[in-house]
Amino acid sequence: MSKQTRLASLAEAFANTALGFVISFGVQKTLNYAYDVQMSNEIALWFVVWFTVASVARSYLLRRLWEMEWWKKVRRIWKRRTGVSSTKACPECSSTFLVLLRTQNKKVCSQCNTIIHWTLESGQKPLL
Repeated sequence: MSKQTRLASLAEAFANTALGFVISFGVQKTLNYAYDVQMSNEIALWFVVWFTVASVARSYLLRRLWEMEWWKKVRRIWKRRTGVSSTKACPECSSTFLVLLRTQNKKVCSQCNTIIHWTLESGQKPLL
């Protein structure tokens, strides 16, 4: 699947929001009537304009974040920050930042995601 260009993201955000603009104006007028809120059409239109601008910006930014696969970067940073430097190294990449999974007797390398079965060496006493 090819990535969407920035211009295509912006066009999609505007197209998606154009229909929302019309629907929002109708919903606002309906709710104003239902709750007996007195507001001119001009003021109601300006409310819808500002919410539409916010919606386009939100849609565009979310699409751009999605295209750059932000969750993978956050995951990588999280793993680096939560990994504790160990005295042992990952057999695949030699990183010493390993995340301990105590209940599973495993460690996960925060650099390459290698799962290492973690058992005590002979003669080694448990900490607890």
